[in-house]
Amino acid sequence: MIQRHNFEERLRAAVVAAGFSLELEPHALASLTYAQESRVKKSVIAEHLRYSLGPDVPWSFVPSPKPRHYRTTSRRIVRNARTSSYLAFANGAPTAPSVLEPEEHGRVFAFVSDVLKDRRNAFAKVLQHVIVRGTYDEHVVIFNVHELDADIVRAARSAIAAVQQLVPSVRHAWLYVDPRRSRYYLDSDRLFSGVQQKRMTGESVWRQTVNDILFQVGVFSFSQVNLSILDTFASTVVAMADVRTGDAVADLYCGYGLFAAHVSDVASSIVAIDADATTVANARYVLQRRKARAKAVAARVTPTTLRAAIRTMDVAIIDPPYSGPDEGVIESVGSFGPRRVVQVYCNANDVRRCSQSWKRAGYTPVKATAFDMFPGTLDIEIAVSYEKHTPSTGTTSRKPIQRSQRNGGRRS
Repeated sequence: MIQRHNFEERLRAAVVAAGFSLELEPHALASLTYAQESRVKKSVIAEHLRYSLGPDVPWSFVPSPKPRHYRTTSRRIVRNARTSSYLAFANGAPTAPSVLEPEEHGRVFAFVSDVLKDRRNAFAKVLQHVIVRGTYDEHVVIFNVHELDADIVRAARSAIAAVQQLVPSVRHAWLYVDPRRSRYYLDSDRLFSGVQQKRMTGESVWRQTVNDILFQVGVFSFSQVNLSILDTFASTVVAMADVRTGDAVADLYCGYGLFAAHVSDVASSIVAIDADATTVANARYVLQRRKARAKAVAARVTPTTLRAAIRTMDVAIIDPPYSGPDEGVIESVGSFGPRRVVQVYCNANDVRRCSQSWKRAGYTPVKATAFDMFPGTLDIEIAVSYEKHTPSTGTTSRKPIQRSQRNGGRRS
């Protein structure tokens, strides 16, 4: 029996019911045309949002401008057999060119596959994961290894030089030392003193432009995997937030400052918070470049952090990780009484649960937008805007809109 709240199960069943075949995850829908995929997805999104938000909340669907070869972060793991090692997808299937990844990613993985065939290679013996990140024309390669010494570094330098000759867009290369051999490619909870990250070539950031705003993103920091949709994603979320001239804005789980930068010419003040210090430093960089009245705080988003960092809040934008906001965060945000809240969900199954928490905090969903951030897969990104009830009537509160004189209040 399909669980009503489970978006992936619903989508999988709808694809089969429509007569299409499912591939192995994470490429479950990659064999469909994008028109077929979008048609099935929209029907499931409509059902999911009716269940999660109620029948009267309007919603829209934003397709991916680049439905294939879009992924700006790809990963392979190293599998060790008795007589050989090979690269594989997370599900264990041997690596192959993916229609969801740029061609450059496939060339990197193909080269590393050849390196692994040499059992005498010191680098091959310690390699655990290979990650390719960046933009469509500037790439970072991260090699996760379980130990490091001079021989391994020399072998790694040789491999990286060969990769850069084969794929000139690879401008940055790093080693990431994970002696616990975590199943994750970046294990941020390691208890390891000593070398953790070693730059082999290039910088610690890459640069990308979204809606004419220049951002820098740390090579180990979170970033969205579909660069092609980010212009529309950022502008739509900001429009849903309805930031007005003079508003105090909280950007929670701010990452490298995507949303904070987009409201910086309207808001009177911005507080951007994220747990990762390096990521916050990049958010601070873009906000300073835009001369924003803002502070960027490196701290876990908790009720205690919010009380310490924020005095007033007219609008909140919340983009938590897949696990959702920490306990008490929704209630804490609600206690500030912001006029409008937008929560971004990379886990569609959290929409109903969190929306019930927002309702208890005094907020009603007024609009939802589904972004096809992960075409070819069973995942979807959803943004929901909530408005505060007025005490007397229970309806949402609206104050007169004040726009900046510059381009309707937002910089294009």
